[in-house]
Amino acid sequence: MQALSRLRSIQRIQKYHRGTFEEQAIQRRWRTVRMDLVFHPLTLERWKDLEKLFGEDGICRSCWCMWWRLSSSEWKKGRGRDRNEALKTIVGQGRVPGILAYFDGQPIGWCSISPREEFRRLEGSRTLKRLDNRPVWSVVCFFVAKPFRGKGVSTKLLEAAGSCCQTCWGRGG
Repeated sequence: MQALSRLRSIQRIQKYHRGTFEEQAIQRRWRTVRMDLVFHPLTLERWKDLEKLFGEDGICRSCWCMWWRLSSSEWKKGRGRDRNEALKTIVGQGRVPGILAYFDGQPIGWCSISPREEFRRLEGSRTLKRLDNRPVWSVVCFFVAKPFRGKGVSTKLLEAAGSCCQTCWGRGG
């Protein structure tokens, strides 16, 4: 709870001192506030947490982190609810499409990570071609709830995602 009250103090400071040098210095100092984050792979048991984090719209015009996973034609045919169901189907198959970050028991962040071959658009990209045929993991999306942005959550999510490659999926990346 202390960290949450610190975050609220930061937000108040930002509100009253936008754009000043002092505010920028305060932001830099508070960005490094230690937050006790907990990370969990997305499973059906945690699906409601993802829905809570993304909100009704599924972030970014109902993306549900499916843009990289679907072909262009599949993307154009679908809507937000379809993409929600597609991601839920992946989770229901026992696959882990990413990890959630929690602060004080509440979901505050998301990182979409999977083996590269699961991302159709990435595999088909001319500008993001494979360097070789070795199996690799790809991170294609981060989402952090507004009050927690700029506080190092994405960095911690990336570190946790790297660890999860071994523990959650049983292979390194």
